[in-house]
Amino acid sequence: MKKILGSFLIFINLFLYANENNNYFFETKIDKNRVYINEPIILNVSFFKDVNLDYTSSKFNPKIDNFEFRLLEKKLNRKDNYLITNYRYLITPQKDGVFNLNLNAVVEEVSASSLEASTVGKNQASLDEALDKNRKFLNLAPLYIEVLPNNLNFVGKIAVKSNIDATKVIANNPINFELIINFKGDIEKIQDINLSIYGVKIFTDEPKKEFYFADELKGIIKYKFALVANSNFIINKLNFKYLNPISNKIEISSTKEIKVEITPNIKIIKKLLDEPKDEISFEYLKNILVYLFFIIFGFILCKLIKIPKREKKEINNYEEIENAKTPKELLQILFKYSKNRDILKIIERVENIAYSNSKENFKNIKREILKSNSIYK
Repeated sequence: MKKILGSFLIFINLFLYANENNNYFFETKIDKNRVYINEPIILNVSFFKDVNLDYTSSKFNPKIDNFEFRLLEKKLNRKDNYLITNYRYLITPQKDGVFNLNLNAVVEEVSASSLEASTVGKNQASLDEALDKNRKFLNLAPLYIEVLPNNLNFVGKIAVKSNIDATKVIANNPINFELIINFKGDIEKIQDINLSIYGVKIFTDEPKKEFYFADELKGIIKYKFALVANSNFIINKLNFKYLNPISNKIEISSTKEIKVEITPNIKIIKKLLDEPKDEISFEYLKNILVYLFFIIFGFILCKLIKIPKREKKEINNYEEIENAKTPKELLQILFKYSKNRDILKIIERVENIAYSNSKENFKNIKREILKSNSIYK
């Protein structure tokens, strides 16, 4: 493959419009005239006009086959006795070959009498239509460009690196991963980043892009990702292939492979182990039904049979309570003394242990009954 002639070859074309005073002209510049397909070229077109030409302006909107044109900026400044309108374009060849770019421009002159006669208060569209304009279509001298063949999207230089804030983390805690791309070339030609890792949830911020073209086309892109996982994973290398126009070689810039170790979250695991099971055993269900049956049966029986009022019984069998081995056995003993309000409260607590998986200690309740003089005699 041929070498590019010089790092930056400046090609200048000066066009003078031949009127009586030579009071306006165009100047064109390109930063290089021997490039590859997809290698960007900066084109500057400047319109110089005498400061006294109040109603003269320029229009420049190039469209040429086999080249992409993108306006980077348009600005106005002054130098000596000239007002200068500068158009800066990025042009990108799409086909190899030798080309003469024929650029066309327009100079628009408005007569002072036409401007003064225009109706005050018209909007811009109506005003433009009412003005008497004299348009001159100018052909600028062609620009010679030789385009070499190339199959890659990006031509220039890429340097990529990555940062990660931790390689060991507790499960389901986020890891911050950053990808930084420094480049020389057209930012629109850099490949899209689609980070995908099996078993990892990835949250992406909008990339930050900075683009400069004062002396050369260059910039930086920063991608930020938050990675969340519950098992070990690997961030594979990210490769960026490009054609280096200086070395005339295809080169690759890559990040390093990163291994991330995930530690189980002990607090979550313990919580899951402590949680009651959703499955209900047949024995547990049977006990619930029996309990409900006796409650309903007792309620109906009380409604049908009027039981004569008796004096409140106090517990007087210390040994019977002491020998109760299960909550159900203790309930059978306490039911005998259900007329005692204090006993009723204790019965409810024992029922919770027997049928509702209460965590209250059965032995502590027995000990409380045996120590309380107000409950038994």
